[in-house]
Amino acid sequence: MMNSALHILNKCLSRKLICTIRWHCTNNLLTTDESFRCDSNAVCEVRTGLRQCYCFEGFSGDGQTCSPVECLSYFNAGYVASGVYSVKPTGWSGTAFEVFCNMDDGGGWTVFQRRYDGSVDFNQYWENYKHGFGSINGEFWLGNEKLYYLTNQRNYTLRVDMTSKFGNTYYVEYSLFRISDEGAKYPVTELGNAYGTAGADAMRSMLNMKFSTRDQDNDGWSGITCSEAHKGGWWYGCPGSCSTWCVVTPCRHSMSILLDVRIAPIAILTVYMAVLLTVKTFSGHFRIPAVTVE
Repeated sequence: MMNSALHILNKCLSRKLICTIRWHCTNNLLTTDESFRCDSNAVCEVRTGLRQCYCFEGFSGDGQTCSPVECLSYFNAGYVASGVYSVKPTGWSGTAFEVFCNMDDGGGWTVFQRRYDGSVDFNQYWENYKHGFGSINGEFWLGNEKLYYLTNQRNYTLRVDMTSKFGNTYYVEYSLFRISDEGAKYPVTELGNAYGTAGADAMRSMLNMKFSTRDQDNDGWSGITCSEAHKGGWWYGCPGSCSTWCVVTPCRHSMSILLDVRIAPIAILTVYMAVLLTVKTFSGHFRIPAVTVE
């Protein structure tokens, strides 16, 4: 009994942490907390000389509570149904927030923008684009602040899927995508190589461009306000640059720029944008589940 007590006392005084029991020394009194457990998505081990609970890769938290940092975390944990999930990216100080996860054809895509019927006005103000707007089950923009934390925790691939009003599908992928923080006006700081069926690399113009909205013109051009011309927020390198907002409702610049259609413009009916951890391997033609539009 004495040896056991001394063992506990030594643990306490050395401030070591056993992952299933915590000891507290207060005014020379020893108490235990046996309710402490590692999260099911954490491991108890020694790192930098300290034994405690550490969240698995793809999860963030204090070890006792670990939250998925992206949709891929759910997919790797066995969740295969596309739908709404909660994530908390590394470094995010707020509570977990809802995202739409696509789990089809490779799985793990975190969708940050969806348009398909024009029911949501995307000509929004800076604060709305910062925090996000729309319905996660319908048309929405996830929010630039959330996108910043999502794309800065690891390396991500960007994918844009489009459907024309005639039912033709197009996509473009960029092997790397990252934006900076609000202090820098959320510029696109990294944009990898492009490939897909959408034609020319027209979205290249958004690299190093700051985000612009109807009340913050950061496109760097005089004589034209790109966000007003395109009726929505974007990383404009205009005039003549691509934006995904020429969708469903007409606007000044045609989406044919993105599709590289040289003869005649094509009206795009749906647009979906998503990010996926770059090291994730997949094959085939990825499609985010579309909402049927007549």
